[in-house]
Formats: sequence, C-alpha cells, structure tokens
Amino acid sequence: GEKLIVIFHGNYGTVNSELFAAKQFVANNYSVLIPEYPGFGMSKSYEASEKNIYADCASLIRSIQKEFNFSSKNTVLYGRSLGAAVAIEMAIQNLGGQLILITPFTSMNDMFVFNGAPSLFVSLINDQHYDNLEKAKKITISTLIIATDKDRIVPSKMAKVLDQNFANSTLAVIHSKSHGAIYNYFTKNIW
Repeated sequence: GEKLIVIFHGNYGTVNSELFAAKQFVANNYSVLIPEYPGFGMSKSYEASEKNIYADCASLIRSIQKEFNFSSKNTVLYGRSLGAAVAIEMAIQNLGGQLILITPFTSMNDMFVFNGAPSLFVSLINDQHYDNLEKAKKITISTLIIATDKDRIVPSKMAKVLDQNFANSTLAVIHSKSHGAIYNYFTKNIW
C-alpha cells in the first residue's frame, strides 16, 4: 500500500494479538508493521523497559520507512493500551503523520493508583512512567482515540483526559466492558 500503519500491541500481547486489526488495514491497501517489544513474545529474553521498547520501535520504523520509501506523513501510528503509549512516543519522535489510540491510559503511575496503590509509593518505586498525558500536550497530528465505556482495566475517563490535551483529537467511546477483546465491539463504522 501507499500508506504504512504501525500497530503496537498491548501488555501481554504479541504480534498475533493484532492480526485481526492488521487484516482490516491490509484490506484497505495499507502496508502493516507490527513490532514486538523486547521482553515480549519471541523477544522475551530481552529486557522489557520503557526505554528499550521505544528505542527498538523507533529504530525499526526508521529502517522500514527508509527501505520502503514511506514518509512520516504517510505513516499511521496505531497503539492499543500499552501500545498506545508506544505510539504516542513514536509521534513525539515525528515518526508518523496520524495517531490512533485504542484504550489509552494517562500514565503508568495513574494506572497503579487506579488499581489501588498509594500515589506517593508509586512515584517512588515506578521508573516506567509512560507519561502519555505530558506527551499529548506536545502532539499536533490528527489523533483518533477509541475507548470503551465500562473498561475495567483502563477507565475511559483517562481517554477523555487525553482527548482534552491533544491539539487535534477525536474521541469515540463504544459500549463495552471489554478491554482485551475490544475488537469484538468494533462496528464497520469504527473500522
């Protein structure tokens, strides 16, 4: 295809987790790249850290863009859950012209607090920040955010906060309790 979409999987995910989404884009004439992070899937022997994930993904995207003549403008960055954080960082590094975020969170610290950890404790021990909220304020490319109204893993209020902080975003909230099986609730209209 003339456009490249880079699909970033969620936590505990692998390339296989995003094959359904990839097929939707292939059917619409996109070339698809699904990086697998260090520490995940076939790369599980490597250290999974925020820094390593960002570095590996950025290096891979730059290499594919150069090899197959895709510009950043013709690259869509698509991330689900943890992958949304990776997509946001790739947008900060100017590796894409559009951004699609599925069930994104505001920051990893906020996720720990949402799950019951004391905020002071979290800020002292967590070194994997994935601070999507701070980065959102710096991103101007067109951004689509999709969340579910009753997500028990990542609350939709985080998507709403992010939507208010991106310069050029649209938020779609779909009716579902599912976080991991969100694609089961995507209509043709959402695709």
